[in-house]
Amino acid sequence: MQLADIHQLLLDRFGSDRIVEMETQAKDPWIVVAPAAIRDVCLALRDDPQTEFDTINDLCGVDYPTEAERFEVVYHMLS
Repeated sequence: MQLADIHQLLLDRFGSDRIVEMETQAKDPWIVVAPAAIRDVCLALRDDPQTEFDTINDLCGVDYPTEAERFEVVYHMLS
């Protein structure tokens, strides 16, 4: 499954209010998930046989002191 396919799968399942943003063309692709949806999205990525993201390689917090949304949680997942 290609990254664009994963993006569309998540948008179809959760909608753009929960899948806020995604970059599929970067060297290290990323997705922004609404905080209230993180558990459901992670479970879907793990449990869906099309994605099977079964490993969280890294989990960390980021502090952007000058930003309005100051804190961010980063999950690095492997499939």
